[in-house]
Amino acid sequence: MFKGKKEELDKVVETIKEKMKESKYSVAIGHYFIEKSDEVTFEDALKKSEDLMYLDKGRYYQETGHNRRR
Repeated sequence: MFKGKKEELDKVVETIKEKMKESKYSVAIGHYFIEKSDEVTFEDALKKSEDLMYLDKGRYYQETGHNRRR
């Protein structure tokens, strides 16, 4: 769990993505920031993060043209 501000988390995620571009590996990341005042269950936050991860993964395949099912 990340304990900080949303902007800090966004920066960490972008740094990870940039570092991964420099390698021969790829990573799909979904992250969802919950404010203390938000009434969100862990399961809802996990589902939202997972949905965002699949969107990120879809963007990767669309941008690179890689077909993972080959």
